[in-house]
Amino acid sequence: AHRWRGNVQRNRATIGGAVVAAAKDDALVAALLVAGASLTLQAPAGLRQVALVDFLHNRTTILAEPAVITQIVIPLRSAACALETVARTPTDTPIVLAAACAHGTEVRLALGGVGASVAFYALPGSLAADAIGPVVDDVVASLDPAGDFRGSAEYRRAMARVLSVRVLTSVMQGAI
Repeated sequence: AHRWRGNVQRNRATIGGAVVAAAKDDALVAALLVAGASLTLQAPAGLRQVALVDFLHNRTTILAEPAVITQIVIPLRSAACALETVARTPTDTPIVLAAACAHGTEVRLALGGVGASVAFYALPGSLAADAIGPVVDDVVASLDPAGDFRGSAEYRRAMARVLSVRVLTSVMQGAI
Protein backbone atom coordinates (compact mmCIF):
# COMPACT_ATOMS: atom_id res chain seq x y z
CA ALA A 1 0.00 0.00 0.00
CA HIS A 2 2.90 2.33 0.72
CA ARG A 3 4.06 2.10 -2.92
CA TRP A 4 0.61 2.95 -4.27
CA ARG A 5 0.48 6.35 -5.94
CA GLY A 6 1.75 9.42 -4.11
CA ASN A 7 1.39 10.45 -0.49
CA VAL A 8 -1.42 12.91 -1.29
CA GLN A 9 -3.39 10.26 -3.21
CA ARG A 10 -2.98 7.69 -0.42
CA ASN A 11 -4.35 10.20 2.10
CA ARG A 12 -7.35 11.13 -0.07
CA ALA A 13 -8.43 7.78 -1.49
CA THR A 14 -9.84 4.54 -0.16
CA ILE A 15 -8.72 1.04 -1.06
CA GLY A 16 -12.25 0.28 -2.25
CA GLY A 17 -12.12 3.27 -4.57
CA ALA A 18 -8.75 2.13 -5.86
CA VAL A 19 -10.22 -1.30 -6.66
CA VAL A 20 -13.25 0.17 -8.44
CA ALA A 21 -11.10 2.53 -10.52
CA ALA A 22 -8.22 0.04 -10.91
CA ALA A 23 -5.77 1.25 -13.51
CA LYS A 24 -3.77 -1.05 -15.75
CA ASP A 25 -0.61 -0.19 -13.83
CA ASP A 26 -1.96 -0.23 -10.27
CA ALA A 27 0.53 -1.82 -7.85
CA LEU A 28 -2.01 -1.94 -5.00
CA VAL A 29 -4.52 -3.90 -7.07
CA ALA A 30 -1.77 -6.24 -8.27
CA ALA A 31 -0.68 -6.87 -4.67
CA LEU A 32 -4.27 -7.53 -3.59
CA LEU A 33 -4.76 -9.95 -6.50
CA VAL A 34 -1.73 -12.07 -5.68
CA ALA A 35 -2.66 -12.04 -1.98
CA GLY A 36 -6.00 -13.65 -2.85
CA ALA A 37 -8.19 -10.74 -1.75
CA SER A 38 -11.96 -10.87 -1.91
CA LEU A 39 -14.58 -8.17 -1.58
CA THR A 40 -17.75 -7.98 0.47
CA LEU A 41 -20.40 -6.11 -1.49
CA GLN A 42 -23.60 -4.64 -0.09
CA ALA A 43 -26.30 -4.66 -2.73
CA PRO A 44 -30.10 -4.32 -2.49
CA ALA A 45 -30.29 -8.13 -2.49
CA GLY A 46 -27.92 -8.32 0.50
CA LEU A 47 -24.27 -9.02 1.22
CA ARG A 48 -22.14 -11.17 -1.05
CA GLN A 49 -18.49 -12.15 -1.32
CA VAL A 50 -16.68 -11.84 -4.64
CA ALA A 51 -13.07 -12.79 -5.36
CA LEU A 52 -11.14 -9.70 -6.49
CA VAL A 53 -10.10 -11.39 -9.73
CA ASP A 54 -13.78 -12.05 -10.57
CA PHE A 55 -14.77 -8.53 -9.56
CA LEU A 56 -12.16 -6.97 -11.86
CA HIS A 57 -13.32 -9.06 -14.84
CA ASN A 58 -16.98 -8.15 -14.22
CA ARG A 59 -16.87 -4.85 -12.34
CA THR A 60 -19.12 -2.94 -14.75
CA THR A 61 -21.85 -5.56 -14.45
CA ILE A 62 -21.42 -5.99 -10.69
CA LEU A 63 -21.51 -2.27 -9.95
CA ALA A 64 -24.46 -1.65 -12.29
CA GLU A 65 -26.65 -3.32 -9.65
CA PRO A 66 -25.71 -0.97 -7.63
CA ALA A 67 -23.37 -2.26 -4.96
CA VAL A 68 -21.00 -0.78 -2.40
CA ILE A 69 -17.73 -2.37 -1.29
CA THR A 70 -18.00 -2.69 2.48
CA GLN A 71 -14.96 -4.85 3.14
CA ILE A 72 -11.80 -6.15 1.48
CA VAL A 73 -10.64 -9.44 2.93
CA ILE A 74 -7.03 -10.54 2.58
CA PRO A 75 -6.54 -14.10 3.85
CA LEU A 76 -4.13 -14.22 6.77
CA ARG A 77 -1.59 -16.84 5.87
CA SER A 78 2.11 -17.25 5.65
CA ALA A 79 3.18 -16.52 2.11
CA ALA A 80 6.27 -15.35 0.29
CA CYS A 81 5.42 -12.27 -1.79
CA ALA A 82 7.32 -9.83 -3.99
CA LEU A 83 6.61 -6.72 -6.03
CA GLU A 84 8.90 -5.22 -8.67
CA THR A 85 8.28 -2.15 -10.81
CA VAL A 86 10.02 -0.15 -13.49
CA ALA A 87 9.26 3.56 -13.76
CA ARG A 88 10.89 6.78 -14.91
CA THR A 89 11.52 7.84 -11.29
CA PRO A 90 11.14 6.01 -7.95
CA THR A 91 7.91 7.92 -7.19
CA ASP A 92 6.42 7.73 -10.69
CA THR A 93 3.55 5.47 -11.75
CA PRO A 94 4.97 2.13 -12.89
CA ILE A 95 5.46 1.60 -16.60
CA VAL A 96 5.40 -2.15 -15.95
CA LEU A 97 4.98 -4.05 -12.69
CA ALA A 98 5.00 -7.64 -11.54
CA ALA A 99 3.72 -9.02 -8.24
CA ALA A 100 3.76 -12.62 -7.03
CA CYS A 101 2.86 -14.65 -3.95
CA ALA A 102 3.62 -18.30 -3.25
CA HIS A 103 1.81 -20.27 -0.60
CA GLY A 104 1.87 -24.05 -0.48
CA THR A 105 0.90 -25.40 -3.90
CA GLU A 106 -0.26 -22.04 -5.19
CA VAL A 107 1.69 -19.32 -6.98
CA ARG A 108 -0.06 -16.18 -8.17
CA LEU A 109 1.41 -13.68 -10.62
CA ALA A 110 0.00 -10.28 -11.58
CA LEU A 111 1.36 -8.02 -14.29
CA GLY A 112 0.49 -4.36 -14.75
CA GLY A 113 1.12 -1.94 -17.60
CA VAL A 114 0.89 -4.70 -20.21
CA GLY A 115 -2.80 -4.64 -21.09
CA ALA A 116 -6.09 -2.85 -20.50
CA SER A 117 -6.08 -4.00 -16.86
CA VAL A 118 -3.83 -5.81 -14.40
CA ALA A 119 -3.34 -9.34 -15.74
CA PHE A 120 -3.61 -12.27 -13.29
CA TYR A 121 -2.13 -15.76 -13.60
CA ALA A 122 -2.43 -18.82 -11.34
CA LEU A 123 0.69 -20.92 -11.76
CA PRO A 124 1.79 -24.34 -10.54
CA GLY A 125 3.13 -24.10 -7.00
CA SER A 126 6.14 -26.30 -7.52
CA LEU A 127 8.15 -24.05 -9.83
CA ALA A 128 11.77 -25.15 -9.85
CA ALA A 129 14.34 -22.48 -10.65
CA ASP A 130 14.88 -23.91 -14.15
CA ALA A 131 11.11 -23.92 -14.84
CA ILE A 132 10.54 -20.23 -14.11
CA GLY A 133 11.94 -19.01 -17.46
CA PRO A 134 9.73 -21.23 -19.66
CA VAL A 135 6.62 -20.42 -17.58
CA VAL A 136 7.34 -16.70 -17.85
CA ASP A 137 7.96 -17.04 -21.59
CA ASP A 138 4.47 -18.55 -21.99
CA VAL A 139 2.92 -15.72 -19.96
CA VAL A 140 4.78 -13.00 -21.88
CA ALA A 141 3.82 -14.60 -25.21
CA SER A 142 0.15 -14.12 -24.27
CA LEU A 143 0.60 -10.37 -23.68
CA ASP A 144 -0.43 -7.72 -26.19
CA PRO A 145 0.61 -4.43 -24.58
CA ALA A 146 0.01 -1.10 -26.23
CA GLY A 147 2.94 1.24 -26.56
CA ASP A 148 2.89 4.87 -25.56
CA PHE A 149 5.30 7.71 -24.78
CA ARG A 150 6.53 5.85 -21.67
CA GLY A 151 7.39 2.60 -23.39
CA SER A 152 6.86 0.67 -26.60
CA ALA A 153 5.03 -2.65 -26.71
CA GLU A 154 8.37 -4.43 -27.11
CA TYR A 155 9.82 -2.64 -24.08
CA ARG A 156 6.78 -3.50 -21.96
CA ARG A 157 6.99 -7.16 -22.97
CA ALA A 158 10.72 -7.28 -22.19
CA MET A 159 10.22 -5.61 -18.79
CA ALA A 160 7.30 -7.93 -18.00
CA ARG A 161 9.62 -10.88 -18.57
CA VAL A 162 12.48 -9.47 -16.47
CA LEU A 163 10.22 -8.44 -13.58
CA SER A 164 8.25 -11.72 -13.65
CA VAL A 165 11.44 -13.77 -13.40
CA ARG A 166 12.60 -11.58 -10.49
CA VAL A 167 9.41 -11.85 -8.45
CA LEU A 168 8.90 -15.55 -9.12
CA THR A 169 12.52 -16.35 -8.25
CA SER A 170 12.18 -14.32 -5.07
CA VAL A 171 8.96 -15.95 -3.92
CA MET A 172 10.07 -19.47 -4.80
CA GLN A 173 13.24 -18.99 -2.75
CA GLY A 174 11.14 -17.88 0.20
CA ALA A 175 8.14 -20.16 -0.44
CA ILE A 176 6.47 -21.58 2.64
